[in-house]
Amino acid sequence: MNLKILEKTILEVNRNLKNNKIKYALIGSVNMLLQGMDVNPKDLDIIIQAKDLKKVQKIFSNDKLLLIKKLKTFTNNSTWEIKITLSKIDIQILGEKDNGTYVSKLLGNKLIEISLNGIKIPCLTLMAEAQAYAETNRKQKSDLIKNFINTHENNKEY
Repeated sequence: MNLKILEKTILEVNRNLKNNKIKYALIGSVNMLLQGMDVNPKDLDIIIQAKDLKKVQKIFSNDKLLLIKKLKTFTNNSTWEIKITLSKIDIQILGEKDNGTYVSKLLGNKLIEISLNGIKIPCLTLMAEAQAYAETNRKQKSDLIKNFINTHENNKEY
């Protein structure tokens, strides 16, 4: 994934979501990359509240309406997605109810702001990300993050 294009795409998504007052956070491998982990993202994952999915659908729909699809999950919490592509970057925007695995952390402000070109981008903290992976039965990813935190704990707040 081209990091310059990724950065430009993150800034464009940020502008659109902030301009429409949608609370969001980056999650997944791009979040881990921005916080210093050595990962190779395949797409950009974003978490929002389910109530904002229709707004997002309108913001990013050009000629055809974007599909809001209900996903099968590892938990009992319902999750929906909207998939878009901007500048050849695949983006998965996930929406959950307020008690969802990721949204509960978003609303609980388990966030860190990462600066890209002087613009603050909300990201789930690595500890919150590890907890979410553990809660969704993805122990290997959770352990990867916890190991990173343990070996870098003097450098940053996670």
